[in-house]
Amino acid sequence: MKYILQHYKKEIALCELDFTVREKFLGQEENDDWWDHEKIRKFNGDFWWGEATEIDVDLAINTLQELKKEGCNFVEIMHHGDHHGYYFVGKEVRLANDVEIMEHELKNKELSIEKRKKKIAELEAKLKELKNDNTGTN
Repeated sequence: MKYILQHYKKEIALCELDFTVREKFLGQEENDDWWDHEKIRKFNGDFWWGEATEIDVDLAINTLQELKKEGCNFVEIMHHGDHHGYYFVGKEVRLANDVEIMEHELKNKELSIEKRKKKIAELEAKLKELKNDNTGTN
């Protein structure tokens, strides 16, 4: 069996992006136009558009370049509507080596043993409770 290692290396949160377009084209919040404006949307073709927050292309590229410098070759990009932004999570993804596979299998074995020990303790406690229950009929 082959194993693919996914090493999460760095997260970059870009939040409050809902103000970016206004600030770029209308300046800071100090003028009346900042709140009193309307967007005109034009579509060339058949586009799907949703409720995601728009992001400046240069900001997205710079964020990806920063993750790449950290050794990331894959990224998860998650939209967070409450924060009006995105979480870029950079990962190094590659085939795992023999040592990493062995460590992974050992960790899984240890977790399985711990899970069984916990279940045995729960069952022994339940058995003890049933043995000590004097309300039942004999």
